[in-house]
Amino acid sequence: MWEKENRMEYWYPRISNLVPKPKTKIIMINPDWTSDGNNMTIPEKEFKEIEEASKEFKFPLFMRGSETSGKHDWKDTCFVKDLSEIRRKVIALIEDALLKDIGCNSIALREFIEMDTGFYAFREMPVNSERRYFIRDGKVICHHPYWIEDAIRKPSADNWKEILKGLNTETEEIKLLTEYSEEVGKNFDGFWSIDFCKSKEDVWYCIDMAVGTASWHPKCPNNPNQDLDKKEVNEEIKYSRFRK
Repeated sequence: MWEKENRMEYWYPRISNLVPKPKTKIIMINPDWTSDGNNMTIPEKEFKEIEEASKEFKFPLFMRGSETSGKHDWKDTCFVKDLSEIRRKVIALIEDALLKDIGCNSIALREFIEMDTGFYAFREMPVNSERRYFIRDGKVICHHPYWIEDAIRKPSADNWKEILKGLNTETEEIKLLTEYSEEVGKNFDGFWSIDFCKSKEDVWYCIDMAVGTASWHPKCPNNPNQDLDKKEVNEEIKYSRFRK
């Protein structure tokens, strides 16, 4: 299910000069077990490289692995308040990927952008205005709000469903995000998903990509898995949302 093309170190360099995106620096890593075999770690020189690279950013920053940010465990994984948290959260990202049976060949440090957040869920994760666009051979074939009610756990607001409805309302951004998606799509063959998030300043940023067949996709004519039953769809939601 998880292919090398989903790794950030594969797709990000191909869009580095295209469309708005958070400032990003990718550091390749070599995770391995500690000598006692009980924990994961990386070589000291890689920890130091990540720490040094973090000085190019303002804290807090967002940090993720090749294929996942462990965003559901937000405060313990991808949200980094200061330099003292980096080592612990690098290990948390590696272990998160290991538990999900996906790779972690890199750590990406990313500019933290205040997004159009409606409420918080899971472990203090902000729920924002996000969209997923699907392209095939460079052309948009469909687009959808990223967050759906069935995916939300432990919302911070009592009226979260009403807030989510507002966050998910697609309006004039469709034209812009279609243009962005097709600009990105010039560099990719086949079926891909592209994720966008709206900032507090009303700017849409490209934040993630993956092969389309490895991406959660609501039931629609362009979804190759649209005939899955409800149980299978819930499993697809559970696993394919791990990446970002």
